[in-house]
Parts: sequence; C-alpha cells; structure tokens
Amino acid sequence: MDQSLIASRLLLLGPFQGIQETGGPSFGELEGNDVIKDTDDKVYDFPSHQNEWIICDTTFPGTDEERDKRQEEALRGDKLFDERIIRSRAQGRTAVLRQRLELVVLAKFRRENPNDFILVDGPLFFLDKWRRKAAKTLGNILSCKPQEIEDALLKNAVGLIKTFRLRPKDERRELRIEQLSKMGEGYRSPVLRLSREVDIKGGKFDEESNSYAGAHLTWYTRLRLLRSEPPYGLRGLVRLDVHRSTFDIKNADALEPRTFEQYKPIVDKITRAIWKEKWPGMHHSRDFRETQIYPIEQVEKILKASIYPKRLLMHIFNIQ
Repeated sequence: MDQSLIASRLLLLGPFQGIQETGGPSFGELEGNDVIKDTDDKVYDFPSHQNEWIICDTTFPGTDEERDKRQEEALRGDKLFDERIIRSRAQGRTAVLRQRLELVVLAKFRRENPNDFILVDGPLFFLDKWRRKAAKTLGNILSCKPQEIEDALLKNAVGLIKTFRLRPKDERRELRIEQLSKMGEGYRSPVLRLSREVDIKGGKFDEESNSYAGAHLTWYTRLRLLRSEPPYGLRGLVRLDVHRSTFDIKNADALEPRTFEQYKPIVDKITRAIWKEKWPGMHHSRDFRETQIYPIEQVEKILKASIYPKRLLMHIFNIQ
C-alpha cells in the first residue's frame, strides 16, 4: 500500500464549554499553538503526522466558527446528563471530521491516479458548504479551480453504503421497500437522483447541512440471496453512490428515463465490479458478512486492531 496515503487523527471530544459554565473544571490547558481545534481549516488538510490530535468542543453543533450562536442547541445544564445527546453529537462530529480526512486522502490518490475507479466505504459526502475551506487544500492537490474540485475529486469514485438509515421510500415514491425486498441476487434497482445525503447520520444530521453541491446518482443491488423465496427483505442489499461526473453529466436536471439509456453500460459495469468483490465462502444466513466487501472488511480489521483497549484508556485518563 502507498504509505503516503495512510493518515490518522485522534479526537478528544466533549462539551468542554458547557462543563466549565456549570462550575466544572476549566479546559483552558487545551488551548495553545500546538492544539488544533475542530473549527480550524487544518482539518481539511492532510495531517502533519500520524495520530495528529484534534480538540472537539461539542457544546455547540457544527464546526463553523460562529457555532456558538446556536444557543438553543447548546449542551448546558441538565443536557449534560443526557448521555444519548452527548453520544449522538460526538458521533456526528467524528463522522464529519472522518469524512474530511477521507476527502483529502482521496484527493492525493486522485492526483496520482486521475482515471482509476476507487471504492469508498460509505456515501460520497462532499457538502457545498465545505467548498470554500476545502478549496485551499484540495484545489492545490488536484491543481484545479474551486468550482472544479467536486468533479475532479469524485469522478470514478463509488460509495458503498451497507447500513441504511435512508429508507428507500424516502428517496423517491417510485422506488418502494416492497420492490427492493423482492429483488434477487444479481439484480440492481433503477437509478435515482440524489441531492442530499442522510445515510451518514440519519434524517436529522445536525452537525452539518447535508445538501450536496452537485447531484449524485444512486441505486441498490443485492450481494447475497439469503432465502429461497421472495420477499427476501433488505438483508444482503447495498446502495451504490456515484457522482454525476463519473458519467460526464454536466446538467443533472436534464436527465430523463428515456435519455438515460446511454449511461446504463457504466451503471452495469460498476454493479458487476461490486459483485466480484463480495466476501467469498458464506456459510450461513446469519453471517455478518452478507453485505461485506472483501477489501473493506480487511481494512476494517486493521483499523479495529489499532484502536486502544478501553481499559488502557481508562487508566490513561484515570477513570474509575
């Protein structure tokens, strides 16, 4: 593996300001020239070293510098005892920062491999509101203008979504869960246009606005047929997310079913390529790898092996 594409960050997350305002300890010692905050433009850049630390104050949602204006959503007072909200916001913040790190890694890959197809774990989550700050780093890496970044970055990238928070009936009325549940192995659904992403954190993704800068195309396919007769349900299904630039589509508004025939060969080529990467040797219907892609599963194994054990973290932070 190309060592220059390996990057990692460690996040320290918590409602630090909210804790301090309630008489708790001050986290002023977290400030300093060597500390990177989640509001810093550096989070759009490649890490300066492995395991670079980012301090994430989750008192307010989002990562923009004016987030403290969202007072009604602040984690203060009794909200600091609501573990569900605390965890949800931390997960959302982690997802956003991970996506930005993945974008800059993808940009470095794309610079050296401008036309290669690449499989991405999860949706191709490039938001329009990120364009201005991302342009400083991604534009330099890709040697393109700000308005060209999305096309240059996401062309020939295929996002693979294995867990559905976005239900099919919420995308288009023409595509119902009932239709997908009966779809057999080796088939795909019709292709739909997608202008916003909710799979990353559900329908109410409060960390960032979830509107795409440009239209994406999405469709479902079944990797595994787990029962012999329909309806098969949603198990074994994956959703593929592809940016319009992969099809050299400039104006997605002009797309119509009768004019989409020319793009079907690319759709089918991508779908068949995904089928070839599915995990071999499934033995029983409850195998967790029913929607797992072999290379992604291998990477996840490596990542999980690198996570610090909980007992070690409790010892480091002196948690009883």
